[in-house]
Amino acid sequence: MDVNGMMDFAEAMLKESVEKATGGSLQVKYGENEIDFSNFERISMKEAVHRTLSRVEYGYSINNFLGEEYDISWLDDAERLRALVISAEKNKAELARQKDGKWQLVGMTEEESKARREHQFDRTKQLWQEAVAEARQALGDSKSSAEQAARDLVTIFEEAVEEKLIQPTFIIDYPKSISPLSKASPENPQIAERFELFINGMEVANGFSELNDPQEQFERFIQQMKERETGDHEAMVLDEDYIRALAYGMPPAAGIGIGIDRLVMLLTNKHSIRDVILFPHMRPEKKEGEKGREGEGETETSPVNPG
Repeated sequence: MDVNGMMDFAEAMLKESVEKATGGSLQVKYGENEIDFSNFERISMKEAVHRTLSRVEYGYSINNFLGEEYDISWLDDAERLRALVISAEKNKAELARQKDGKWQLVGMTEEESKARREHQFDRTKQLWQEAVAEARQALGDSKSSAEQAARDLVTIFEEAVEEKLIQPTFIIDYPKSISPLSKASPENPQIAERFELFINGMEVANGFSELNDPQEQFERFIQQMKERETGDHEAMVLDEDYIRALAYGMPPAAGIGIGIDRLVMLLTNKHSIRDVILFPHMRPEKKEGEKGREGEGETETSPVNPG
């Protein structure tokens, strides 16, 4: 099987599971949202980011904040992507300096509100110009700009898009540089045959066509180790046993990991993973006469980032 077959398999399996869990329905109520499991959309990461950046909300678009016209070509431009990330960081810091991190428009007259927004737009445009200059200086003629662009695209996706993916959505065409175990697409060697399934803003599954070429896998591990040495703590380390196993021979295959706890949360309308986790973390039993430290043995978990 390949990545497309695995998405077909996952979709069919989840639909049947939901039907059995709900007594025949593919519609699930989760908080204020109605999740429709009868339709699974498949879109590329780049297209998902583009949709979000092109969105008009409350009468405003990204053009109001940047002072220039955004288009999808930006997502193939390392300098623009770097500037978008830097600009977002600058604006977060700017908002944090305000009283409670948002515009204070309550109680203002219409003219006062308009003036405040215009001031905010002007300040955001100024921060954008600063971000563009910093991105240009940071990248320069760097040979790693392609890898940086891939990381920046993923950062924008995680920060701006994930939470908006309410209905079941397969995000496909992940950058190969962040998918070290995935087979590369034959159409575009910079893209991995990988997907992640998002429902109600949560990642519910991750799958890909398995990379079964031992030489290429070895080279990917070496690249990952270089990135780890430069500070990327999420990069993988060399797994010699895995390389050796691949060298004995592995047929074409696809793999998937499903977050069962998150799926159960969706089906039972629970908003904390603690309510559904099968084997919760427990405090170690105290022996007679022993005094444990407060909170000892506990592990923090959350619906979005379970431990």
